[in-house]
Parts: sequence; C-alpha cells; structure tokens
Amino acid sequence: MLKSLRQKIKFLFFLLLPLWLIIFLLRKRKGIHILMYHSVRARNENRFPYIVTEKHFKIQLAALEKTGSCISIEDAVGSIRKRSSGDCSFVISFDDGYADNIDTAAKHLEEKSFPFTIFITRSFTDSGMNSFLAARHFNHIKKRKDITLGAHSLLHVNHNFLSKKEIKKDFQESKTFLSEITSKDIKYYAYTGGGYTDESLNHVLDFYEAAFKDRMDGKTDTDLRRIGRINIPHGLNSEKRFLTYLLSQAYIRLRSNE
Repeated sequence: MLKSLRQKIKFLFFLLLPLWLIIFLLRKRKGIHILMYHSVRARNENRFPYIVTEKHFKIQLAALEKTGSCISIEDAVGSIRKRSSGDCSFVISFDDGYADNIDTAAKHLEEKSFPFTIFITRSFTDSGMNSFLAARHFNHIKKRKDITLGAHSLLHVNHNFLSKKEIKKDFQESKTFLSEITSKDIKYYAYTGGGYTDESLNHVLDFYEAAFKDRMDGKTDTDLRRIGRINIPHGLNSEKRFLTYLLSQAYIRLRSNE
C-alpha cells in the first residue's frame, strides 16, 4: 500500500516536468525496462486494466523509440547475467497468449523492428476461444525470428496454490507443449499472477534459462529465477503520461558496457 502510494506521488511529481526533461532522464538510465502487456485491442470501453488500446499502444511504441532501444528478451537475459548493459533499453512482453498480440500488436512492432515475447498459457490456447492464439497464429510465429515464445503455466494457476509435484509438472508440460507445436526451444517462463514458492525457485532453472514475475521489487529483480517486469496498465493515453509512468517505476539497473 505504502509503495503504491509513493509511486503515485512520484508519477504526479514527474508529470509536472516538461516532456523533453522526462525523455532526457530516461535516456540517462543505464539498464533495462521489461514491459509487461496483456491484450491490445481497438477499444476498451469497460476500462479493463489489462487492455491497452491499439491507438495508445502506437503512441507508446513511438515514445519508446525516442527514449532508448528495444532489445530481445535473449539479449536482456544475457545483459543481466553479465550485470552490464548499454544505454537505456526496453523489452516488450505479453502475458496469456491473446490473439490480438499477433492480429493487432505485431504489425506495429514489426514496423519499428521491435522484437517481442509472448508468454502462453496452455489452457487458454486449448480453449478454442477466439480471444486466444490458435493454430494459424502459431504457423505465423514459426516464420518470425523477432517473436520469442515463453511458457505461462498450464492452467493459469498461481504456484502458491500448487503442490510441489504440480509445480514441476507445470514447468515441464508447459515447455513440452509449446516446443511441440512450434518446434522452438522454449527458454523462458512467466509466473501466473507473479506467484512463486521456494519450490518454484529451486526448480525453475532445471527447465528454463530464466523466469519472470509481474512486478519490480527492487531486491530480486536481477535474479534469473524471478526477473522483474513493469506492468503496463490501460489509461496511459499520451506520450507524456506513458513516459512519466516509466520514469516513476523501478527498472533493472546495470553498469554501462562503456
């Protein structure tokens, strides 16, 4: 609660700054911002917190272009391992495996040559619902070198509600499922609801090269078993609001390569 209040105060304070200064302060950062999106749609009338409209998404990508470089999740993990980075950089990731990640978001990312990652939940894909990725999407993904796939659990259940045996099954079968339908090596995992246990941390690197949570805590964000990400909510409807939001968030601080 206190942390959330502090972030809101920081956001409101930074919002008073001119846009050029916000961009300057972000560009001065040495490190990585791993952004976590969910769905990108034409409209969001109900203001669902995990839906970013296509219009706002395009504004956000243009803002990122002015502020730093967009890198792949592989490059980000490599920098975290080395504890060093170039200038301010961003990683774009999506959770759950919504169809609009390909149908809507991908074309705008491709226009800017921005690589991105989709963390997929098997039960959503298996559901047959139009909202989620289907066979035609996976056929498209297979042809794209700029798209990385990661696992996001079998049933979208927080690990805090699973037994030790179920956690290992979740890691193994999520990876196997995606490997079989894409013929790709699945190297990354994102925890459902950001939830993990000691058992999760003890075994995740037996199956994956790195795993990601849904928040920044300022303490364990460079731990390869639970790398921190910045959630991107709805409502960041202008370049200034979006960049101010990023400036108010913690990020993965790394020393410069220079």
